[in-house]
Amino acid sequence: MEAANGIDVRIAKVLEALELKILVAIDSIEKDITIANRDRVILGLSNFLGMVFGVFNGASGNPNLGELTLAEQIQVTAQLMYGYGYWGPFLLEFEPARLDCDRSDLEEALSEFAFLTDMAHNFGYLNDYAGTRPKEQLPDTSDPVVLQYYTVELNHAIKRNLYCIIKRAGSNQDALEVTTFVDLYTMLITERLTMTDVALQESANFV
Repeated sequence: MEAANGIDVRIAKVLEALELKILVAIDSIEKDITIANRDRVILGLSNFLGMVFGVFNGASGNPNLGELTLAEQIQVTAQLMYGYGYWGPFLLEFEPARLDCDRSDLEEALSEFAFLTDMAHNFGYLNDYAGTRPKEQLPDTSDPVVLQYYTVELNHAIKRNLYCIIKRAGSNQDALEVTTFVDLYTMLITERLTMTDVALQESANFV
């Protein structure tokens, strides 16, 4: 099982890289949000001022709305509605400056699927096992074939918990790398389980 032990090392290294990349992605995304919010303020304010000047122009500079003619009142109302259509959306698109997911959410998903995160513990007995039919020594819940299904669920759980990062993979390189590391991590777990299942079957064939 030396090859399996090698995969265990790779799994651990990928997980470590994923944890670090989450920190980098959070910092990068929050900087993107700050810049985007600043741009929204600038554009929104510019459009708001344009609306204000339009209102004053429609009112012919008269601050007393009660003295406006019907035509001027209609023009002022139109300018207000037209202007809001331009600057309002910028405020509605304002984003919180801080993300609402982090490494603790990764740890939560890993804890939920803890039976997948320590292959050496689950199957380490195979290294020194001298008996026959080693697969029969496993409970059904530890069957490598069954565990491969849960690997897919683990992938979904991690991405769900880190959605505040994952959803930005199309616009942020660090977020894309987080997604890549998640897929690589669960792919290696699947590879480890496949290798273990093959080893168990080969051991049974020697009986």
